[in-house]
Amino acid sequence: MKLVIRFAALFLIASFFTSFTATASDIIGTWVYEVADAPPEHAKGEITISMEGEQYKAEIKTPGGMITLNDLKVDGNKINFSVMVEGSDVEVELVFDGDKMAGKAESYDGVFMMKGERKK
Repeated sequence: MKLVIRFAALFLIASFFTSFTATASDIIGTWVYEVADAPPEHAKGEITISMEGEQYKAEIKTPGGMITLNDLKVDGNKINFSVMVEGSDVEVELVFDGDKMAGKAESYDGVFMMKGERKK
């Protein structure tokens, strides 16, 4: 009986934590983001993530225009990519949690914190 109770408790705990873990499909959509301390033309924008077959595609829209993403990698609720901004390579890492996202962008100018949410 104790074994059954322990199993049931473990199942409930696992179910609780699993229900809050994002999957790769949870990142699909359009996300509005802000980059702290970035120049105004790069401080805000939208990232749109989609699937074409089994391949993820993404693009960034800023007030200055569209930016092409390079080396997009998706791992569960985390994505990594690089972008060329004003001739410099910027490495971006974002983690998605429900309708929120947060991460960082690293360039030769330093590390810039990012945050955002799913566009409604």
